[in-house]
Amino acid sequence: MRFTAPGLPKEFRDRQQAIAPGRVLTWGRTADGVAVGTIGVLAVLGDEDEAIAWHEIVRGGWDADANRLRWRSRSGGERSIVLTETGRLPELLQERVQASIVVQRSVEIAPRRTVIIAGRRDLASGVVDWTVDGGPGVNLADPQTAALASEQVALLRSEYVL
Repeated sequence: MRFTAPGLPKEFRDRQQAIAPGRVLTWGRTADGVAVGTIGVLAVLGDEDEAIAWHEIVRGGWDADANRLRWRSRSGGERSIVLTETGRLPELLQERVQASIVVQRSVEIAPRRTVIIAGRRDLASGVVDWTVDGGPGVNLADPQTAALASEQVALLRSEYVL
């Protein structure tokens, strides 16, 4: 899928380059600013500027009835913005998050206890970051569980030359 976005308003260009350097793929308007999608990040420029790398977004989506773009980060934070003009941001969110997933595997580490291991590529730098998310009933803070999950990450990493 190819995205282009000519015409990011001049008053936002310097702010965009400061927190989300790179070519703008698409952008949309919010009530107090703009949301900008670049190759590597989603940036929201408004009262407070912020950016999140696509590979840091665990899941997200678009609520067309409310014109709301929403996402959850790996740190567990949830965020949403209302777009008054969408541009191609809903499609870009889906495409960029999906493009960042190099490999994802569900691994049973105990009976009916699984973890999701993912290799996610930073789309700006190309660096792959490995994560483990625990399923229901999995306590990743437990030393035995953490050791089993770590072994599974090492095994999966060995299968991929990144």
